[in-house]
Amino acid sequence: MSTNDPSGPSSFEPPKPHELAPHPNPAEPTAEAAEAADSAEAAAADARSEAADARSEAASAEASAAAAEPVTAVTPAVETTTAEPAVVGEPTAVTPVTAAPVVVTEAAEPAAAATTTTTTKRKHSSVRILAILVVIAGVIMIVAGGFTWYLVRDQLSDEKITVSSDASHFAGDAVDSPWTAYAQADAIKQHALEAGGGKTYAELPQDDPKRDTVMTASFLRASLYTSVVSFGVAVFAAGVGVILILIGWALLRVDRSFRRL
Repeated sequence: MSTNDPSGPSSFEPPKPHELAPHPNPAEPTAEAAEAADSAEAAAADARSEAADARSEAASAEASAAAAEPVTAVTPAVETTTAEPAVVGEPTAVTPVTAAPVVVTEAAEPAAAATTTTTTKRKHSSVRILAILVVIAGVIMIVAGGFTWYLVRDQLSDEKITVSSDASHFAGDAVDSPWTAYAQADAIKQHALEAGGGKTYAELPQDDPKRDTVMTASFLRASLYTSVVSFGVAVFAAGVGVILILIGWALLRVDRSFRRL
């Protein structure tokens, strides 16, 4: 190595052998650098492969999880359904709340039952009263019919009328019934026609002496027919009375049936 000293004589030292060795070019890769690059590339490839494997495993795991999701979703629902009775039964405070309406209902039921019973009793009483009134009306009708019958019969008996011997029915019997009264009225009609020459009271002239006889016969027939109608009214009244009694008896039976329920 040389030193330049301006004040002294110049001297030159030749370079040493190691200093003359050529220096490597940094632009040219060495074998070690190439091996390192290859190792780095291999490591990167391995990393990419591992990442791809990881992604595949993650995708498989997601697919498995997606396939298992319905089962997982059903399981909580079943557990919730089966657990609900336990949850409802656990709180003791709910029991008084649910029991309160039951108590109120039970307390209200006797009142409703009492009201229903009272209404039913009133209906039964009304039916019973109606039945008794119907029976009483029937008895009154029977009594009225019987009284009318016997009254008309006594009135006819007091007249001492006897059915004519030439009558078609009940000849010689006393007129004291609707049948004998009708037979006698028919006989009087025949006698009046014979007396009037086959003419009625309206057909005879006013100066005909037979007119009075035919007129008297007409009055007698009218009285007898009135008694027949009276007998019929008496029978009708008695019949209505019997029907009313039967209706009242049926109503009483219905009332008794309802009372037994």
